Amino acid sequence: MQYKEDSDKFAISYSDVLTNLGILATEMKNFDLALNYMKLAKDIISKQYLKNPKEYLKEYSTVCESLGIALYESLRLNEALAEIKLSKELKKKFLHENVGSSPYPYANTCMNLGLLYRTLSNNEKALTEYKLAIDIIKPLFELYPEDYDQEYAILCNNYGIALQYDADYKQSLDILNIAKKIWSRSYSDNPTLYAYEYASICISIGVTHTKNNEYKKGIEDFEFAEKILKQLSDQDFKKYGSDYAELLKFKAKTYNTFNQYKDAEDCFNESLRLYKEFEKYNNPRFKYYLLELYTDMGEFYHLISVGTIKNSVELSKNYFDLAKKSYSDIELLPGLLNPSIKILNAYNII
Repeated sequence: MQYKEDSDKFAISYSDVLTNLGILATEMKNFDLALNYMKLAKDIISKQYLKNPKEYLKEYSTVCESLGIALYESLRLNEALAEIKLSKELKKKFLHENVGSSPYPYANTCMNLGLLYRTLSNNEKALTEYKLAIDIIKPLFELYPEDYDQEYAILCNNYGIALQYDADYKQSLDILNIAKKIWSRSYSDNPTLYAYEYASICISIGVTHTKNNEYKKGIEDFEFAEKILKQLSDQDFKKYGSDYAELLKFKAKTYNTFNQYKDAEDCFNESLRLYKEFEKYNNPRFKYYLLELYTDMGEFYHLISVGTIKNSVELSKNYFDLAKKSYSDIELLPGLLNPSIKILNAYNII
């Protein structure tokens, strides 16, 4: 399809094609290509929106959100925040101008904005956005459970994680178990299609259990999720390998808490092996994951008693040195790395 700038006829169609190509590129972790497609789509629709705001309001809000999600995935968080906030304003305007239209797109944007705020460590604003989304999606789910079950499950997962950061573990588990019930049913009906979603909710519940000092329950959740994620990672490492590596890091930190140091070390080393394989993809997100992992491993070897693990002192220094190098090699984003930065500062590494 060839698009000419002075042709309004194909603007929406061409923008839709570019947006879908951008979404596909995002899923394939090709963020530069995704952003090129998304920016071109926004440029086309924004020009039409300026000519005829009412006719192009819906399309313009959609392409802004898609661009924001691509920016989020590539860790350009401040730019992502601007795009998704704009999308939220546009979708709110669309609802006011089109009485009776579905409020779900607006709720979905609130959910995406909540995820972004949580990534930026602004948990108060994240919870506000999730509550706005819950107030819309929960009634839709109750009226039309088959149409909105997965959407509600995704929201409950994100909301439950935000409640973890607020230390409200009881409510977090209550919300996460709603999502688990939905994904469990979907997983039973189609294990191939919903394996990742079911594993992800088990991890979220496991993290909440460990933060609530229920370590054995946490390990049980992690081990169940591990069976699924290992298989998915073996099938498509680029898509699922980082999730598997993160899960192993969670397991390592949990084992360390109740002094199973050898199991913790094994999980840390396997997580590191997997993350090192991602270096060839030059993905900025994995650089942050590696920094966090080097920091966690440095602290792990630093805190265990001398002689518990051979060469622990040297290993601690080695991983803290790697964390320091990673810290100097990446562009810091506000709020994103607070845990790692606090640890490195505490040991005078940076």
